[in-house]
Amino acid sequence: LGSAFLRLALSLWLPPGYEDNSVYQWWAFLVNTAPINTFYTSLKIIDYPPIFVYVLKGIGWFYQHTFSPHFFLGTPAFKALIDLPLILCDAGTSLLLYRRVRRHGMSRTAFWVAGLWVLHPAVILDMD
Repeated sequence: LGSAFLRLALSLWLPPGYEDNSVYQWWAFLVNTAPINTFYTSLKIIDYPPIFVYVLKGIGWFYQHTFSPHFFLGTPAFKALIDLPLILCDAGTSLLLYRRVRRHGMSRTAFWVAGLWVLHPAVILDMD
């Protein structure tokens, strides 16, 4: 849980890596301002499954109704909301690793494996 808060703080502080966050913000804007069934037909370069688009729609809806009624892109709040599912997935992966190793009766090793996952630099910096 502590690593999730650390990564959320880092996501606000670190500059975006490959502009993925900006693209995800744009996609969230698109699926919230037009019917969702036109998303794949209007943009020809989308290579993500529909479930991700629904996640972006939910994030965009929450952002628009909570932080920005005019749907301003590029705000720290929107960046954090876009990064949140990625952070939660990494926390879930850590939990799965912990439970899997602990199932074999190695509680201390399970703690270290989960800790190595959440503290690995590649996992921390792969937020965008």
